[in-house]
Amino acid sequence: MTNADNDLKAALLPGLGAGLMVGAVALIVITALLPHRPAWMPDDPALEEHAAALLVTADDRLLMGTQSGRIWLHDDGWQPYGNVPGDRAVTRLGLHEDRLLIAAPDGLFDLNGRVDAVDGRISDIRAFDTSLLAGGALGVLQFTEDGWQDTGLQEQLAEPQVYRVWQDQAGHQHAGTIGEGIWSRTGADASWRANRDGLSDPVNVFAFAETANGILLAGTDQGVYWQAETGAAWRALHGSADRDTRYLDLLIDDREPDTPMLLGATDDGVVQVRLIPRDNWLETRGGLERLAVGPPGLDGSVSHLAIKNDDLWAAAGSVYRFQPVAPAMRLPLILFSGILLGLGAFLLGMLRWRVRD
Repeated sequence: MTNADNDLKAALLPGLGAGLMVGAVALIVITALLPHRPAWMPDDPALEEHAAALLVTADDRLLMGTQSGRIWLHDDGWQPYGNVPGDRAVTRLGLHEDRLLIAAPDGLFDLNGRVDAVDGRISDIRAFDTSLLAGGALGVLQFTEDGWQDTGLQEQLAEPQVYRVWQDQAGHQHAGTIGEGIWSRTGADASWRANRDGLSDPVNVFAFAETANGILLAGTDQGVYWQAETGAAWRALHGSADRDTRYLDLLIDDREPDTPMLLGATDDGVVQVRLIPRDNWLETRGGLERLAVGPPGLDGSVSHLAIKNDDLWAAAGSVYRFQPVAPAMRLPLILFSGILLGLGAFLLGMLRWRVRD
């Protein structure tokens, strides 16, 4: 190799080294400016436990119950809240007059023990403005000044497996069952009647939700259905009728009250669709879309959804929060820019060594 060739390479080294370093810095800046996108990411106090239920309290704190019988509280971080007596699995959490109620496979409990001798599986516990309801193998129970009372639904079901309970804005009560659809009654003294016109037979009902103008939605193992008033025909929500999809929980996100969003918890993640409530009718804007999942992925069916402090949470084995996540290409870009930066520094170092020589 001639001296002229060496001189040419020496002349190119500073430009090449400086160019690589400038390119590396540019890549770092571009990487930093890449927009984050919201996705489900784990935010779990105890990854070895299975999250089974979520509850947002009146003062906007999040409670989580596990299958091992532990209750956790999220208030600027997770902290232990208490244990279910006997370490029973939690199936649902409810709050009544600042008292935490815990639905369990063998009854109803609070943190001190069994409540009012209620035994048998309780699948749901829910407080409304004018009532407190529980549902399960005992049918539907209602709390009165005399304690928990049977409402009479158990006698009408072939196999009383109530999974969800609801009381709508009109004061009508509804029970979602496993195999026998929906049963409803128009008041505390009324009789329960089958309310499944328009639903498949059999159908499993896992969830209820209600729009601000009183349209009732039901999540089933065959899609989401809505009903304008008790006893009217159920109609499939546009795009949701699917015999392969179970809707295990429904939540209406009304943080933008003019355009509420329906969120549906399924075995494959969380889906959402914009709702357009009309008088006695419900339309959607666009189709169902699935919320993105971060790199760890969801490790099970999504059983429960909640909104706390404007954050969306999900129980799916672990607890997940829907939060901004850096794009997947960010890490490779950072690594590549590091390589360019190192190579540029190496070339400039060679030039300095040649000058000294």
